[in-house]
Amino acid sequence: EIRMGLGLGISLTKGGTVESLFSSNYSIAFDGADDRVRIPDDSAFDFTTKLSVSFWMKIASNSGTEHLITKYGTSNDKREWAINRQGSGASTDGIAMAFGKSDGSFSGKMETSHGNTVGSWEHVVCTYDGSADPKVLIYIDADSKDNTLGSGAGRSIPTSLNQDTQDIVFGAGGEGLEGFYEGALDDVA
Repeated sequence: EIRMGLGLGISLTKGGTVESLFSSNYSIAFDGADDRVRIPDDSAFDFTTKLSVSFWMKIASNSGTEHLITKYGTSNDKREWAINRQGSGASTDGIAMAFGKSDGSFSGKMETSHGNTVGSWEHVVCTYDGSADPKVLIYIDADSKDNTLGSGAGRSIPTSLNQDTQDIVFGAGGEGLEGFYEGALDDVA
């Protein structure tokens, strides 16, 4: 394992060589086994009422659930939000934005039924408005997708986001230890 500081407390963890983490077009490539980028928790990342996340992705496979960008721990008291890619075998094949409740338990997720294309760059934007009747919109390549609330008893979208001390992690979830992503991310904002 190689860890490298990038300033601002950002670290890369790579199971192989650091040089192979970056692809030739300067996107970050993840191997689906143990790669992740971690940005330490900071008050600048405490979103309670509104959140928008934008990025480019290029998936390398289309199976199972992989965590793209998360601020979401493994224990109930550490769940904030997560953006996942759900492949074949998941409840839907597309992008999902998941949320924790104020008590830290799983609240719900909005998901698309858009099948992501292996080997092609796709632009993704996820928005959360935090209103009294909260709305989550997911766009893929500037197209607003049909978003549905994930199934399960008591599932809902919270009216404010849970706050904790979770790091933001690219390429993995659950504090950077599960759901590793295989593919590339670029221009995350």
